[in-house]
Amino acid sequence: RLAFWACFGLALLSREDIALGLALAGLLLAGYAAPRVGLAMFALGVVYFVVVRVGIMPRFGNMWFADIYRDLQAPGLRGYGAIVATLLSNPGYVLSKLVSPAKLVYVLQLAVPLACLWWRRPAFWLALLPGLAFTLLVTNRGPMFEISFQYVYHHLPYVFAASVLALQALARRS
Repeated sequence: RLAFWACFGLALLSREDIALGLALAGLLLAGYAAPRVGLAMFALGVVYFVVVRVGIMPRFGNMWFADIYRDLQAPGLRGYGAIVATLLSNPGYVLSKLVSPAKLVYVLQLAVPLACLWWRRPAFWLALLPGLAFTLLVTNRGPMFEISFQYVYHHLPYVFAASVLALQALARRS
């Protein structure tokens, strides 16, 4: 367990946004194999992300991160609070910003090479959640939802894992 938690800590230290993917992995682990470890991963991942992104990073100057969601900011408000206000108060509008030809191409580029295996079960669509905030919710920066940009790595491990699980489910049915 010590090696696991050491790797978990090193993963957190690699980038602040990795914490959300680790939090989702913790939820999945909590539901299948190790509830206490999974819930601890979830809690630590979420807390780490919020503390670093909202508490520590702004102390080092103006951050441009909230600007990539400019179209989701509630009128008269700025920053992440404005984005959360829109997410909670106007989900239809948020959905309209999630759907675009460029974002459809992005999702297809994640699915087609894997024969759309992770589309077979709605539970596997959770593979998009770790990167949702960093790619598909972005409204003002096209490279964030291009397969050639680094943020695709918020999806790849989860999409691959979901595809493996889909193959395993297919093998059991045979």
